[in-house]
Amino acid sequence: MIQESCPFKVALSGVGGFVLGGLFGMFMSSFEMASVDPTIYDQPMKKQLKATAQDMARRSFSMAKNFAVVGAIFSGTECVIEGQLDVLLALH
Repeated sequence: MIQESCPFKVALSGVGGFVLGGLFGMFMSSFEMASVDPTIYDQPMKKQLKATAQDMARRSFSMAKNFAVVGAIFSGTECVIEGQLDVLLALH
């Protein structure tokens, strides 16, 4: 019963979007590091790793938030539309 409720679906979509967005952000940050700071490769290895980890965390969190919002909005909109359709069908 609770699994069919709109708040549960919205929360689940938000959490799932956050996790998938975080993973996607980590994956995408590995491709874009050189474009952010091309001089990073002239730095010592420790600074390179630190800069890479910070960039990866920042991009992952940003994409995770975006995916969570999009998932929650999509799921919430779907619930509202389904609810309105149920009301309209009950009237006829």
